Amino acid sequence: MTTVKTGYLLRYGKGSILDKEDKWKKNYFVLYSDSTLTWYKNPGDTKDKGTVLLKNIAYYIAVGDKTSLPDRPMLPPEASVYNLISIPQALKKKKIHWILCEHINDLNAWMEAIASTLPPDQQLGAGPSAPQFGAGPSVGFDGAAAIPGPPIGIGFEGVAAAASYDAPTGAPYPPPPGHMPYPQ
Repeated sequence: MTTVKTGYLLRYGKGSILDKEDKWKKNYFVLYSDSTLTWYKNPGDTKDKGTVLLKNIAYYIAVGDKTSLPDRPMLPPEASVYNLISIPQALKKKKIHWILCEHINDLNAWMEAIASTLPPDQQLGAGPSAPQFGAGPSVGFDGAAAIPGPPIGIGFEGVAAAASYDAPTGAPYPPPPGHMPYPQ
């Protein structure tokens, strides 16, 4: 198992028995070639703080403004929702890992690395012509503006559409079979 990517990211963690406050904590993340994402308190630690096998839950990973779940934690004041990743622990489990990248560029790098570890049928849009994850301006933890990524694709690139239907005035609705409704 080879290492694909490493680096510090913020992870939202529940408080401990002694420190009951929930908060964002800086953890050292390691992504392996088998799509295992593991995080540690510090690089070189032998005991991990958590791990998840991404290929088992790739379909449920949410990024940016798509992370708007009811239990999404409050972000630090200097952070952007466009830099947020939500990863479920496993299918049919309620545990969600909230991971925050410093800049949109970091998010894109992590998402490309994650996509490269997934089986071909679970790719998240990897490749040279892939859309960038995230959209809009982003501000890093240090307050410096990051280079915004282009708007994300919505997943319909390359899908053939049915012939459009140019409805004549007074034409009945619905359109004939095999045609799409007249554009509004």
